[in-house]
Amino acid sequence: MASLPSALLWLIEYLDNNLTEEVRGEVPRNRPTVFVMVTTAGGDDRTSVTAAPQLLVESWADTILNAEALARKVDGLVGAAHGVTIDGVYCKGARRFGLPYESPVPESDAARYRQLVSLTFRRTE
Repeated sequence: MASLPSALLWLIEYLDNNLTEEVRGEVPRNRPTVFVMVTTAGGDDRTSVTAAPQLLVESWADTILNAEALARKVDGLVGAAHGVTIDGVYCKGARRFGLPYESPVPESDAARYRQLVSLTFRRTE
């Protein structure tokens, strides 16, 4: 049986399908003013058909208020991920470890909010 695809790619695709802001897996070389970045942050593989990875979601913007607003939008989407299927991978659940929090970017005029989430997946195909 095939293993589950990358949770990172799943969440990037899900957010990209539901946001007008750019969603990436790394800070772009030419960093836009507003974007969302998703990176892996641990978790576990439960079986060959289920997994519960943890992901760090960062919402970047020009001001702290705009970063917070974007983070709240992302938080709502993560909460609504339960029941979504993308490319044969079903999100069985979404857990948020607290609310998004301010995370200043040293020596930068960018504002950033972060949030740790865990998504539980199951293959449907």
